[in-house]
Amino acid sequence: GSMAPARTAIVLLATAMTGRAEGWCAGRAGAPLARATLGAVHPRRRAAMRADFRPAVVVYTKRGCPLCDGLAANLEGLEQHIDLAVSKRYIEEDSQWHARYQYDVPVLVGLTPAGDEMPIPRPSPRAAGAFLLKWLRTHYFDKLAA
Repeated sequence: GSMAPARTAIVLLATAMTGRAEGWCAGRAGAPLARATLGAVHPRRRAAMRADFRPAVVVYTKRGCPLCDGLAANLEGLEQHIDLAVSKRYIEEDSQWHARYQYDVPVLVGLTPAGDEMPIPRPSPRAAGAFLLKWLRTHYFDKLAA
């Protein structure tokens, strides 16, 4: 489909993160149990959301931004463990994005069920794995349910 090239790029970008992501997720209990434990949205909260809504975050980025690439790769490393869609928007492709974010990338936002953007504070460049998941819970998932 039309998403194949983008999906391939995401897989390639996430490859560097995969080892670490599996490492923190596997533990002694094994990956399936850990994945279940890492469910990002509590079942009661999920029930209150629209049935067709999938949590999603967007990284506003620009080409040649290692900090942006690192954040996107770390977020993409979570995709295989929790129900989360990660996408990138290159500010060069839209004049409004460029005007708004040219001095601030990477900028992280979460999407709401209504399709609005919810600002998420930028985590530390080293944030990955369980720490990054906790960050997203605090600054995105918990606010979705509020």
